[in-house]
Order: sequence, then structure tokens, then C-alpha cells
Amino acid sequence: MPSQVAVTNRRRALIEASAIPRFKSEIRRYGRECELGYIESGSFGVEGAAKRHQNRVSDLLDSLYSISVSAGVSLAYQGAKSYRPSIETKQTDEDAVIQQILATFESYAFEQSVLIAETSLKEATSVVAKGLEEGLGPRQIASNLRKVQENLAPYRAEMIARTETGTALNSAQFQAVEDMDLPGEPVKMWNAANDKRTRKTHAAVEAQSMRNGGIPMDERFQVGRARLLHPNERGGRAEEVINCRCVLTFDIKEPV
Repeated sequence: MPSQVAVTNRRRALIEASAIPRFKSEIRRYGRECELGYIESGSFGVEGAAKRHQNRVSDLLDSLYSISVSAGVSLAYQGAKSYRPSIETKQTDEDAVIQQILATFESYAFEQSVLIAETSLKEATSVVAKGLEEGLGPRQIASNLRKVQENLAPYRAEMIARTETGTALNSAQFQAVEDMDLPGEPVKMWNAANDKRTRKTHAAVEAQSMRNGGIPMDERFQVGRARLLHPNERGGRAEEVINCRCVLTFDIKEPV
């Protein structure tokens, strides 16, 4: 039987793979709109493109969070039953927990879309400034606006999809386990990807949590200079959260 880590990683990879093309397409669309907007209205056209970009990114994030939260809650319930087959869970309970957690993401999708659009606008503004400094004409600057977004799309799409999937999936698992009425004390473990790209801080926190057999749910992992309740925690330090591929798992300790 696949381990809880393997199942979680597989589910996460499928969600990310589905989201990446959507974000890539959106970033490229933003580039095309910047090109047309600059030709028609200069910098005002670029700002208008950024506003539309933000609205569409918000919708994409809403959809991604819905899928990821549902998966995270499902994984938490499956994990509980794998550790204790006698645990009884009802689909109605699971659905209620999903809706409860999704409610906490309602404003977060908007907040993240604003940050993403601000980054996109800064990139475009930099292209315009450089073009003007070099004495380029409006059409050449417009063309550069599109090309820059096309070049950035693969990396940015993967970064956004990976980070936001991890945030929603790990948060949902954490909250679902906390809400469960379990016949014992749940403890959590940090699981790193453990390859050449794994951050040293993430490998270290995994080793520590595994060595201790997990830590209580309300304790924070010491991850470099950050203290996180789970991988990809919202509001965590960027250097420990962005592009993080770690996942949360848990165990249930028998009552003494």
C-alpha cells in the first residue's frame, strides 16, 4: 500500500499539473493585452491590462483552492482511517469541513491575486522604462511587453501553481485533523521532497520531526528563521514558502 506521503505527493502533483497550463495561458494573455494596451493608450493601457489580469487570476486561484482544499480534507480523512480503521467518518462531515476551510480562503484568493498582478505590473513598467531609455518606439516597446511575459510564463506559472496548491492542500489537512474527534493525540510530521532542490532548512525540519516521532498539532516547526504550523503556511517567510514542495502528514498516538 502506498505511504501517506506518496499518496499526498501524487495528489498534489496532479493538481499542480492541471493548474500550470491555466496560469501559463493567463500570463501570456496578460502580455498580449499589455502589447495592445500600450499601442492604444501607453502606460494607461498597461495598467488596465493589469487590472483585468488580477480579476482573472483571482478566479483561477478560487478554483485552485477549491480543488486543493477538497483534496487536503479527503487525504486527512483517508489518513485517519488508515491509522485507525475503526474510526467512523461521514461524507456529510467531510463536506462540512471542506466548506468551513474554503471560507477562510475567500479573501485570500483576492489578496494573492493583487500581489501577483502587482508583480506583473512592475515587470511591465520596467520594460516600458527600459524601452524609453533606449529610445525605442511604441510598437517595439509593446512587442517587448508581450515577449517578456511569454518568457516569464513557464517559470511564474509553475511557481504560482506549486506554491498556492501547497498552501491550500497543507492548510486543509492541518485544519481537518485538528477538527477531528480522534481516539488519541494527533501529531504532525514535516515531509521534504529530499532531492537536489530541497532546501537545507526543509530537510533539517523533516529530520527533526521524524526523529521525535512528530510534534503536537499546535506546535510550530522551526524552519530556518521561520516558525510554521505546516509547509506553505499563509503569511510564512517567502524564502521558506515560495515553491515549497513539502507535505504534511500525521499520526495518532495512543492515549496513555
